Amino acid sequence: MTAVTFNYRLDDFIGTGRGPALLGPFTIGNVPQVADSDAVVTLRYYGDFSPGEQAETFNVQIEGFTSQSFGAIAPNDEYNGVNVVSFTIPQSVLAGIVADGAIDIRYGIGRDVDDFRSIREEYIDLTINYQGTYVVRPPSTSIDGTAGPDTLTGTDFGDTINGFAGNDTITGYSGNDLINGNQGADVIFANQGNDSIFAGQDDDVAYGGRDNDAVFGNLGNDALFGDKGNDTVGGGQGNDYVRGGQGDDLVFGGAGNDQIWGDLGNDTLSGGTEADVFFFAAGSGNDVIVDFSRTQGDSLNLQGQTYTVSDVNGSAVIALSGGGTVILTGVSSASLDAGAFA
Repeated sequence: MTAVTFNYRLDDFIGTGRGPALLGPFTIGNVPQVADSDAVVTLRYYGDFSPGEQAETFNVQIEGFTSQSFGAIAPNDEYNGVNVVSFTIPQSVLAGIVADGAIDIRYGIGRDVDDFRSIREEYIDLTINYQGTYVVRPPSTSIDGTAGPDTLTGTDFGDTINGFAGNDTITGYSGNDLINGNQGADVIFANQGNDSIFAGQDDDVAYGGRDNDAVFGNLGNDALFGDKGNDTVGGGQGNDYVRGGQGDDLVFGGAGNDQIWGDLGNDTLSGGTEADVFFFAAGSGNDVIVDFSRTQGDSLNLQGQTYTVSDVNGSAVIALSGGGTVILTGVSSASLDAGAFA
């Protein structure tokens, strides 16, 4: 990890001064301060970033100030001081450009400035030193396990984590991570970022976490959760338990007798081969099943909800009492026997 300096500017603040384009001290002049109250100086920062940067930190420090007065009586030296002068910008997604932003520098004069109460406005010149740094890190850091059971933890950046053999516990943290569970019954937490999880062989449990994730079980009887975001969740081979979570998800079971939940949002569902059960709780959104097949033994579990069925454009539309609908693409309502509703 390498820290280097870079150029940026601070400008567009309330007052009459202006920040330079390069690093160095400057003065904000004639910033109004009404007696007995606070005033705010807003500094807007504009970074000169490149795609290789993944985190930026600005440090702004008040070096000192002088005072002026517009009135009959000059203020004394009793000030309340200055605060809030450092901040950090979080890393960008996919090493992109970090958004511009602003901070406020607040200062106050207080009641002791003017005992005679004859000055309507007073002004302070703030002299500010500032410095910018950014942290450069490779877009992907590789973290490898062993042939045995491992506990692997990622970073705040985009990591590639390989569990290899053994029953591993893998945590991705922030960044857009690529996580490979490989062999063994693994437990995977991707957390923040647009992550890709390939659980691998054996019976795995994987959680996509926040953002828009791709979670795949592959071999074994897996339990897969998209969690928040618009996720793609696929069971692969085996009898899998697959849930989309929040957001508009694409959820498919693959081979095997799978249990499939779209959960919240408007989801697209596919059971794949063999007999699958699709679950719909109250408020689960407007979902579509693209390959519902009574011939294969697919069924619907409505979690105690009542329903009505109609045909729209050649597809059965099931309206649920708890809100939401289920569309069975290419399936007529007449083909739904009692066994279609588990």
